[in-house]
Amino acid sequence: MSEPNRISVEQLLAWASRFDVPETQREMVVSVSWTVQILNSLVDGFPIGTVLLWRPEERGHRPLPRYREDSGADWWIVDGQQIFAAMLAAFAVRPPWIPEDRWRELGGPSLEVGVRLDGDGGFAFRPHQPGKSRQVSLRALREAAAAGRIRSLVLGLGVPSPDPQVERLAALLQRLMDAQVSVEWLRGDQKHAVEAFLRHNRAGQAHPLTGEESRLAVLSTRRPGLQLQVIDPVVRRLAAEDFAGVLGRRQVVAVMQSLLPDHYRRISAATDPALIDAAARSAGQACLDVAAYLRRYGIVAGELLSPVVAAEVLGVLFACFPQASGEDFAARWLAHVAVTGRYFSPRQRASADVRMVRSARTLSDAYAALAAEMPAGCGISESNV
Repeated sequence: MSEPNRISVEQLLAWASRFDVPETQREMVVSVSWTVQILNSLVDGFPIGTVLLWRPEERGHRPLPRYREDSGADWWIVDGQQIFAAMLAAFAVRPPWIPEDRWRELGGPSLEVGVRLDGDGGFAFRPHQPGKSRQVSLRALREAAAAGRIRSLVLGLGVPSPDPQVERLAALLQRLMDAQVSVEWLRGDQKHAVEAFLRHNRAGQAHPLTGEESRLAVLSTRRPGLQLQVIDPVVRRLAAEDFAGVLGRRQVVAVMQSLLPDHYRRISAATDPALIDAAARSAGQACLDVAAYLRRYGIVAGELLSPVVAAEVLGVLFACFPQASGEDFAARWLAHVAVTGRYFSPRQRASADVRMVRSARTLSDAYAALAAEMPAGCGISESNV
């Protein structure tokens, strides 16, 4: 089959199993309100962006998928997974590239969309609410259309004269199924696909990559399975312990990157997968240790920590010097950071403290460096570390 330059909603529903997402991608982050906007744009004929697809060279290296251990996909979504995921989820269809348990964790079932009969007799897309009067899910509508039962569906909405609404509802569904998304195709190897992903999401785009996301995309090509096998489980554990706001993916990746040489951030750099793996595992354990440490001192959820960036500094401290998690210096330092407002502005202060901890040769040196930055008379100084 030739590579299409446009894919309709109906084709996506039929071909969904042929797609997957490479590990270098971000996780799906889609809201139901955004999904409704996508559908409205599709039926009204407005562009919603271009999806970038990649078919790996037959003899080239096949990427690892983002959400599962292996994949037999024909086409890889380099950019645009949010669009495709939203289009499928609107019909209560789970993207086949996301396992059921992860789909639930990401809130996928809540993205289902319904069609509501308005007061003027028209129809509008709305977040689906089971049991809501005068509303039918797109899934039910699609099934009814396939079985020739749209009239029965409309009668069930309590419409006394259903025939005009049947025609309008059928026409709305057909416009949606026929609506198309523009597609561009990539050639080349995985390195080329990652470079395209980074360029498509550069600053100035609607949803640009953060610095951590860009560097993580690069590192994921060097150590296959980095996100799925190492980082994702830690992020889920931290979220389960109510620390997602202060010890989420961004913080885990930032700590990991602080343990790596600076040149590892370049896609063309020569890197050691074993060193990346060790840094990721050390960062993950350190962030878990920070969460346990905060709980031990009465900070039982992320929203109780202020300022938030202090968790990242502690993560680097515990990664470089694991024994620090068993001492009380970090708790005393954290209290004074909060009282003195050291990290409230500017952000560079936290970055400077991270660099000092990284360059310290011993734990005592790290303590002294952090204490030296505190105001005189605050009760924590180089002399009492």
